[in-house]
Amino acid sequence: MDLSTPNLYHCTACRTTIGMLCSTYYPLQTRPQNLDNLREYQQFEYIVRYFCNTCDAYALACSRPSERYFVASGLLVDNGNTHRTRLLRHWRTSETRDGGLTSFLTGEQHLPWPDLLVPYYTHSSENTTDVKWWLREANIKYLTGTCACPSCRLASGCPIQPWAFIPKANLFDACKAPLAFGAGTMQRYESSPGVYREFCKHCGASVFWSSDQRPLLIDVSVGLLRSPEESRASQ
Repeated sequence: MDLSTPNLYHCTACRTTIGMLCSTYYPLQTRPQNLDNLREYQQFEYIVRYFCNTCDAYALACSRPSERYFVASGLLVDNGNTHRTRLLRHWRTSETRDGGLTSFLTGEQHLPWPDLLVPYYTHSSENTTDVKWWLREANIKYLTGTCACPSCRLASGCPIQPWAFIPKANLFDACKAPLAFGAGTMQRYESSPGVYREFCKHCGASVFWSSDQRPLLIDVSVGLLRSPEESRASQ
């Protein structure tokens, strides 16, 4: 398996199926030996996806009729001998209309970090003058962020999990009823004590993150948001 060039797929089908801003895969040389613990989702005639029955992690994709398999990059663990990624290969970015995640992956080659992980070790995070700041624009904006923690990475199969932080009181289903966890095809996974991840048990899309510590604020997978203008739904 060549780990030097991961493939990032920004197509609408990938974004809305897994809940991320893109899917990231490495090609496998052979078919996986055992798929028994994975749930199969036939997205199209030519693409099949496999995700974990328990935690929802997207694990594999299969292209048909070539029967070529791809493994989700977020599940891979560095064993110390892994070759560094030298190049990112982006596919179908035109479908995002705003660049999607590519806008945050513009790190310079000479830097030891991507722009998505801007370090602030030379600065202080203290607000010594108590400056007030609010994310407000006609009261229609929500704070969003990206997470690369091991829990999110392994639970989604994607190295970067984008979240929108939305009050539960502002979340409704298609019938305008308040959000109810477990409704429809939604399935819950407790990734750690008091921390819950909701996903679609039919297609495997990551949907919500919530916790007992802040039950009234819900993290929503940005890849599921629909906007006629752009994939990040920032307008």
